[in-house]
Amino acid sequence: MERRQYLGAAAAGTVVGVGGASAYAVLGSEGSGGPPPVSEAEFPPYPDSEVIERSGEGTGTSEPFELVNEGPTIIETSVDHTADDIYNVELQSTVDETLRGVVQVQGPFTGRTSIPPVDPGSYELSVLRASGPWEATVYDVPTYDSGTGMDLPFAFSDGLDTVIGPIDFGEPQQVEFVFQVDGDSRHRLDLVDRTGTIAETLMQNYTSEERSRVRNLGGVGYLYIKSFTTWTLDVSRPATDTSN
Repeated sequence: MERRQYLGAAAAGTVVGVGGASAYAVLGSEGSGGPPPVSEAEFPPYPDSEVIERSGEGTGTSEPFELVNEGPTIIETSVDHTADDIYNVELQSTVDETLRGVVQVQGPFTGRTSIPPVDPGSYELSVLRASGPWEATVYDVPTYDSGTGMDLPFAFSDGLDTVIGPIDFGEPQQVEFVFQVDGDSRHRLDLVDRTGTIAETLMQNYTSEERSRVRNLGGVGYLYIKSFTTWTLDVSRPATDTSN
């Protein structure tokens, strides 16, 4: 799925025991006293994951599909319609009452969301509101063990909703998260464990000033960002020991 940025869209929406369609700008890894080089990293692939693609136009229900893995369910979706139109998508079981919100936004949108865990089974995407063509790619991800995923340190710059990972935090030790959005608007940074469960909301605010958090983490996890605008995230080991 093409990674288009619709930064005027108004995203609505709600991490440790603790990616290949979309390109993210990687700002750097090793500190060298100057601006880090810019390169691109492709996420997924997620090793041994199942990939399901669906598309349509306007409201309706997708063809059913099977979720078989016990890791996160990550859904990348986009819609092409006017700035005044609403895009609202849910993941629902075809055999019981299981229902998960995927996205509810105003305006054209491309983004990636992490869905709270669901049991393996048959599901479909229900597009409750859309006035134009839409696409969705569902990544049914396994529960990865240590040794799989991105190593620290890293930094990313992107926009709107994004899931970064899997991240291999290694042996339990302190990790520093530095996050900033490019304008005063609602935003949130969640730490997601290897099953897709939100372990902690690291940051949640409405203003653009830079914020940092330090946590003692190990194993494999993900970072789930929800934002109305562009943002920058740095993840590294703190230079000195800092308590939680």
